[in-house]
Amino acid sequence: MQQLKDKDSLITDGKRFVDAKELSKITNLSRGAIYELVRRERIPCIKFSERRIRFDLQAVEAWLTQQGRSQAASKEAGDAK
Repeated sequence: MQQLKDKDSLITDGKRFVDAKELSKITNLSRGAIYELVRRERIPCIKFSERRIRFDLQAVEAWLTQQGRSQAASKEAGDAK
């Protein structure tokens, strides 16, 4: 069951999906940076077509948390040298 929340996001099965514009507002990343992460397959997303991409907010939040942990671990490893 899909429910249209607004033109930039979609709610389905209790999950919220947003487009790059909305995600950039939420994460403070530029849309260009988001599309570059998509191109490099670094950020979780769903591609409906080449131009229609949506992001599951829960998956992106988990990904951001993991990125923070990875960066902290790398910094700690560098500090230990």
